[in-house]
Amino acid sequence: MGSGILADLDQTYRFRHINDRPGADGRNRYSRAFVQRVKEIVDRYGDRLGAIEILNEPNANQILHWETLGQEKAVDPEIYGRIAVDLYETVKPAHPSVQFVAGSLLHDRESGQTDHLDWLRAVYESEAVRDYVQRTGRHPWDGVSIHPYNLPPEETLADLRRLRALQTEFGDTSGVWVTEIGYPAAPPEWSVSGIMDPTQQEIQQAEFLREVYTKLRDETPFVDRVFWFKYEDFGDGHDYANWGLVRLRDSAFRYGREATPWPRKPAYMVYQSLARPEMLPTAPVPPPPNAGPDVWYFPETGHTLRGPFLRYWLEHGGLALFGYPKTEVFFVAGRAVQYFERARFEYWPEFRGTPYE
Repeated sequence: MGSGILADLDQTYRFRHINDRPGADGRNRYSRAFVQRVKEIVDRYGDRLGAIEILNEPNANQILHWETLGQEKAVDPEIYGRIAVDLYETVKPAHPSVQFVAGSLLHDRESGQTDHLDWLRAVYESEAVRDYVQRTGRHPWDGVSIHPYNLPPEETLADLRRLRALQTEFGDTSGVWVTEIGYPAAPPEWSVSGIMDPTQQEIQQAEFLREVYTKLRDETPFVDRVFWFKYEDFGDGHDYANWGLVRLRDSAFRYGREATPWPRKPAYMVYQSLARPEMLPTAPVPPPPNAGPDVWYFPETGHTLRGPFLRYWLEHGGLALFGYPKTEVFFVAGRAVQYFERARFEYWPEFRGTPYE
């Protein structure tokens, strides 16, 4: 949650003013406007909002760095703590289901491995947060978020454990949210057939996604949410920023008006398999209610065989030649495909009704 539109309308609300000297109550003009604006938004959308993340990467903020010509990069922890308390006290009571997430810490590789945690420590020690904890016995947020970029999976977990240790030191039992994590990968050059071998970067991206998500699931029970950055590649100057799982056509210089996700990178399938493993074509299915002469079910592998694939299987060798089906039917480049123990079937509808069907 930021204040970009407000600043576009009134330059005195540019983000750099967040660090203006506060008054005796710990607030400045920007922080008051920010809290009021968040309240208006949450009052407007209510329970349709799942969560509010309080600023983006306030410990190493790119906009603040730009607007101050490199003089400042971090939001003052005292001011941030005051904002967090004000939001929790003025907005949360009316919207208890909306989660308020603090931190949004960027692992800043330029400044050092633990600078982001030093900044968060200062937030915990801020006057507003200490006073709130003393009065209520809890912290003024529902979770603490982090963006652990530029780290291999094992170091990502180590960084998250350091964050959890800092929370524990201050008695903060709220969960950790990984609200951004990613790995860039440029896809191959476009082929007329639309079928291209993955690049080495794409393979590395897929391996990173699988490993880091699996480790987070299995080894960090204190992590409540993980969000991959990003679904699609996006324009960055005169080229693409290749953080996406897919690329949308015509999207290098503007948002892709054609939402066809092609190419889908290998990491797309990995993400899909982790999010919905039951939807993989290899996932066994229960016996269909319409099993019979036109729909065969094989309990040996938990898969079905039907339609033109069943006819071809029966007429050209059956179990002895092709083996059991190993997947359900799925689509590759618009064509129906099914795998067997010793074969891959692909259906070309343009040959329907001919000897080549």
